[in-house]
Amino acid sequence: AATSSSSSSPVRLLSPEEALPEATRQSLSFDSGLRTWAVPHPDFAENRGLFHRWAEVPEHLRPGCGEPPEGSKGEVLRLAPTMFPADDGGDDHWRLERCMRLLPTHDDCGGFFVAALRREFATPPPARAPGAVG
Repeated sequence: AATSSSSSSPVRLLSPEEALPEATRQSLSFDSGLRTWAVPHPDFAENRGLFHRWAEVPEHLRPGCGEPPEGSKGEVLRLAPTMFPADDGGDDHWRLERCMRLLPTHDDCGGFFVAALRREFATPPPARAPGAVG
């Protein structure tokens, strides 16, 4: 979720319909991207904790905190705010549902996350002079 959240960004996330020919889309089994998700506790195997928003993460799991809590075993892995969905109440600029999630359970393959980005300009870039190099 670490992207520029500015609605004036010159980069736009394309939908699968905009990015891929129909024949390619029809040959793939994919799910849409997610708008919300949970981030597992760094020690999920032991405590099964999930966090839905950055505000739920305890101080000792945040970057730059002091010593590990009492009773912890060695180094504490930290979570970062960029691991969480935008918590701004509805910024639709990125529209993450336009991404494609190719899941290993669909095609007996590895899992992939696909996002097609297009850089857009308010005005077209200047034309090059004939014979210009570079």
